[in-house]
Amino acid sequence: MKDNHSFREYLQQELNRCSGVIYPVYALAIERLLIRKLSYRRIHPNPDDEFCMKEIGPNEEIISRYREVIKKARRDDLPKCFDEPLIIEKAKPDGYMILNGHHRWAAAIMMDERRIPVEIVNLTRGIDIQKILQRTRNSKRVSMDFDEVILKDPDCRAPLKKENLRTGVPALFHFLKSHDYDIWLYTARYYSMKDIRRFFRRLSVRVDGIVTGMVSHRPGIGAVRSALDSEAVTVYPRSVHIDSRSVLCIDRSQKKFMEHDLSGAAETWSKEIMDYIKVYEQNA
Repeated sequence: MKDNHSFREYLQQELNRCSGVIYPVYALAIERLLIRKLSYRRIHPNPDDEFCMKEIGPNEEIISRYREVIKKARRDDLPKCFDEPLIIEKAKPDGYMILNGHHRWAAAIMMDERRIPVEIVNLTRGIDIQKILQRTRNSKRVSMDFDEVILKDPDCRAPLKKENLRTGVPALFHFLKSHDYDIWLYTARYYSMKDIRRFFRRLSVRVDGIVTGMVSHRPGIGAVRSALDSEAVTVYPRSVHIDSRSVLCIDRSQKKFMEHDLSGAAETWSKEIMDYIKVYEQNA
């Protein structure tokens, strides 16, 4: 399958076979740990991704660049064709569906690459959010963007390391839990929900809600947004949203909100938030 025309025919065959049939399921921990490469025949395109849309479709220039990457890897006798694996999730009735990496997948197919590096993830689903909301005994929650707020650098390559956290994050989380807040983290990246929860557990912090893969083209994102927009609002009449430079407090029962600006200083970020929430709690 050396040329773009042959690949596009194969892509269309896959889309015809998978659309309306394939759906994501959870992969076991052992499966996620052991499977690092897969044949392209076990990897399916995501029908909702712009790569698969007729009005957008594959970018031949990007595919060409990845083909050159594969050629270089072969010349240098490297053990894998790409530094970054395809991000995939397990699917029924068979195989795995691409979440990120369609152009690399296409290049590997066109270069007759037998096995492609992959990382299997389990993303948050609507049913996960419903279960969290059913278990909680609190009426308050704090929400934060994991990449933009929790991490020092949103683009860091190894985010689940203590040294990559913004200064004061563990202390802030302990403070929030002591004031009976559920902690919710959001990310557009394709992390596995359990990996983030396990990471914070090692810091002796419990994170209640973890919403991963918050992007519009992801399969099942509609159910996730629906659960957040309707059920979560009912369960948490009081909510606080924290970002790098402000704290927004919303009390739906009182129909009021308050916003507090932060200085932006990294070394005092967590303390400023704690001081403000103490005042907010006293006046609530």
